[in-house]
Amino acid sequence: MVFCFANVKDMSKQVICVLYRCVTQLIPCIFPFMVLSSIALESGASIVKGKKFNKINILIFSFLSGFIVGPKLISREGQGKDITGTVGLTSNAGVGFVVSYVGALLWDSILFGVMLYFFQIITALILFFLRKNKMSDISISKKPLLSSVVSSVQGCTFTMLEICGFTVFFTVLKEIFISVFSLNGSILSMIVSSLFEISTGATSSVSITNIDLAAFFTGFSVGFGGICMCFQTFCVCNDATIRKTEFLLIKIFQGILCGIFSLVSVRLLCLNPVTASYAVFETTAKPINVVIVGIFIAFSIIFIKKAAKKKFIRK
Repeated sequence: MVFCFANVKDMSKQVICVLYRCVTQLIPCIFPFMVLSSIALESGASIVKGKKFNKINILIFSFLSGFIVGPKLISREGQGKDITGTVGLTSNAGVGFVVSYVGALLWDSILFGVMLYFFQIITALILFFLRKNKMSDISISKKPLLSSVVSSVQGCTFTMLEICGFTVFFTVLKEIFISVFSLNGSILSMIVSSLFEISTGATSSVSITNIDLAAFFTGFSVGFGGICMCFQTFCVCNDATIRKTEFLLIKIFQGILCGIFSLVSVRLLCLNPVTASYAVFETTAKPINVVIVGIFIAFSIIFIKKAAKKKFIRK
């Protein structure tokens, strides 16, 4: 708190930059996939037919939508059970973030994004089965399509707000850590960014001149997800049993594997990071992104107003 008060101007700039990145990059890349996956799950849509394939459908939709959605669903249905293994399996970056943000925006290669996305899924599955885990039994009550749309949009809006809130907090925390230990501009700064938060870590990784290190820490950021993601997961799983230390070790090991794969892939594909990524982000505003963000902000206002009204009436 003392550091924040002593550096109000710098902290304000950091918060504004993070919020800008949330609006221009994270929300357009994550929110549509999250909502569509949630609607499909709650309305009973199945990629693989049959009740015995319910777990597979949940896994597939969790992999598509990314962090938090899978653990949130599993913790809701598995209260009182040890769900560490299942949560570790479903805690992966979504297709929108890895392909659109990491692949297309940071490395200018959709192929690289697709390869990295599938590799993190494969490593999650391998680590899950090597530890001889069994996926928790999960049953989702089917809702009418209209009800599933309403609840999915509402739930995903609040989840997206949580993601942005955690991202802001841990980015500021990261900046304090870097400033206190004078790590600005060093490789240690990139390592700290990768450990704290996935989007900051991925963005910081492409800002260094060593392509091998940039590739490794891009993959590590995606595989690990950052301490920020871990806290988000613990937050949504607060009513279920999850062994936090074990979960952290699983994600760190997955991050190392994804980092090695990313390094090899960049070498094979002869890729270079988009060094002017900050300038590109500052000047790019695709119409579809504007529409998605506009819808998200509208839903946020509606549902926050609705929640506040309910709380006021209850009191």
